Amino acid sequence: MLGEHGDIAFHYAASRGAAVVREVLGEHYQVYAQYAASRPACTHALCWAHTRRAFLKAEAIDPKPVTQALEMIRALYAIERELREAGASEATILARRTSDSTPIVDQFFD
Repeated sequence: MLGEHGDIAFHYAASRGAAVVREVLGEHYQVYAQYAASRPACTHALCWAHTRRAFLKAEAIDPKPVTQALEMIRALYAIERELREAGASEATILARRTSDSTPIVDQFFD
């Protein structure tokens, strides 16, 4: 969620149910994508898990590019797992995402 002063908050819940999303986003639940689209500096980032599932569904149709996409997503997951297991500080997480994750994401979207 984006706050009044440009702050960003990531909410964690044990459930991925729509009720949790509605509770956290309130009225923004229906217009989240529209909100991001109305602000050029805002990127509507989707969940890598959902992206991964979409590629898995397409695997039988065109396996080579799907395999490439899944390898990139696995690499992103590996970075996050390493950071979590190391108990990395916020500064370390930001630095590692910038140095290692950003090139993978850029390649993914290229």
